[in-house]
Amino acid sequence: MTYDLRQPFNLRVHLFILITAISLSVELFYQPYRQVGTQLLSNPELSQKFAGWHLSDDGISRVREGQVRLSNADGKRSVALSQEIILPPDVEDVVLTAQAGSSSITVGKKSWNSGRVVLVSYPEGLNKADYHRSHELFSLIGSMDWREYSELFHVYPGIDRMKLQVQLSKTSGILDVKDLQLYAAEYKDSWLFLKPVMIVAALVFLAWVFLPYAQNRSGRAGLLALGAIVLIV
Repeated sequence: MTYDLRQPFNLRVHLFILITAISLSVELFYQPYRQVGTQLLSNPELSQKFAGWHLSDDGISRVREGQVRLSNADGKRSVALSQEIILPPDVEDVVLTAQAGSSSITVGKKSWNSGRVVLVSYPEGLNKADYHRSHELFSLIGSMDWREYSELFHVYPGIDRMKLQVQLSKTSGILDVKDLQLYAAEYKDSWLFLKPVMIVAALVFLAWVFLPYAQNRSGRAGLLALGAIVLIV
């Protein structure tokens, strides 16, 4: 069986644009998970003299209306506000949100020397955090206007507690954070249906576009190169 290499080029382009537009729309505007259960943070309003929170150094210069400001003048030390969270049983994912802004945060020697909010995992029975798993909500350098950040974090098997840290890690500047929220999360049924449909549609489209070029040796080489590029993207 042979394939006609003169398939309408415009049709391929239009379908590619359509699939790309749908994918970007889902990425930008569709929330695939929802919060469940109750707030996992103790005293998320940062009131009552930071009850439930631990301050690593004397770096807080302002607290008002649930907003905390971390300041660091010399950048030689780290300033952090942290809280340990004991996870309820059977939690597989958590969603962390916060609003943050920064002022004149300098570039540190390490990539993590910045203004950050992180959620690190602790394997059961150990006191050392596992920083190799995804844990960063945001990392700010320089001056940034207020913005809301949200991220879903997976709770891996053997993780029984986490620690939330608001930190200026060996860098000078000011970090403002408010509206911290941490909830258990689960994927919506619509996403569990939509995701495989989108993947299958993309694979069928790629096969329709590239399969005709696999009939000769040079075409197969080009197909492999294009396939690699598509997988990277």
